[in-house]
Amino acid sequence: MDTESQLAFPSLAPSTPAAAAPAKAAWGTSAGPRIKPVVPKQPSASDTFTLADIDLSNAGKDGKPGSLGEVMKGIMAKESSEQDQGVASFAYFAASERHQILFEFLRPLSDLEEVLLMHFAGQKLTMYQVYERHNVGRRFIKSNYKKALTRLEANDKIKAEPPAAKRPKKLGEVTFADDVIVTFPEKAKI
Repeated sequence: MDTESQLAFPSLAPSTPAAAAPAKAAWGTSAGPRIKPVVPKQPSASDTFTLADIDLSNAGKDGKPGSLGEVMKGIMAKESSEQDQGVASFAYFAASERHQILFEFLRPLSDLEEVLLMHFAGQKLTMYQVYERHNVGRRFIKSNYKKALTRLEANDKIKAEPPAAKRPKKLGEVTFADDVIVTFPEKAKI
């Protein structure tokens, strides 16, 4: 046996293979495709914000940050270009009057009140349970639910424990804490 043979002992072969000639394209040209893409390039825009500007202290139960989805909803709501009855659009338009958003409601907070009355009819839940069970897939944030429940209570459409008279006020408005128990009537009083 030849101990110097590169065929018998491939490890003896040089580590760099000989340079091969560049491969030719199958269709006779190496310049690349002749067909230009038909999709025009779309301009992209971006904006930045800092998380330091976002209040995460009440993002979840017991002052702990909630889910990532809840945190992102809060950020997106704060950065939205429009709000309708305090409900964020989750969109930014430089000329928002020219754009119409076709999303869930025309009167978002009023409609949220009606939907909550129908969805939770006959149930007794905390505000946080109402929020957790209803917000996924919707553009409402926790403060929208608190506002809707506060308005429903003021119009005697739900009962809350403790009642508004026994809850603290913030900036002159009655608060609606996560642990306030809400009792929805059997049939909605719309």
